[in-house]
Amino acid sequence: MSQLAVFGRTAAGETVHRIVLKRDSLRAEIITLGAAVRDLRLAGHAAPLVLGLNSVAEYEAHGLYFGAIVGRVANRIAGARAHILNHPYALTPNDYGNILHGG
Repeated sequence: MSQLAVFGRTAAGETVHRIVLKRDSLRAEIITLGAAVRDLRLAGHAAPLVLGLNSVAEYEAHGLYFGAIVGRVANRIAGARAHILNHPYALTPNDYGNILHGG
């Protein structure tokens, strides 16, 4: 099951949506401001599993990395080069010649 609703607006006036995903005993709320996990709940466990904020203004005040979902790789890909199935790939660096958090 999934649901989509407006969560709020940025200071620049952009609409931020909240997406609720639920499957069995797990429920997640993701907002479209940097793909942040706003809430994660497990049935039978009262406390949330992640820290989340209540408004777009709070996310903008605390920085856009709060609750952010990182890319394919957490940490760095040294030298912005990877070998996948023995094939070398040159990637576009975004952190002093490296790839940070999945590019």
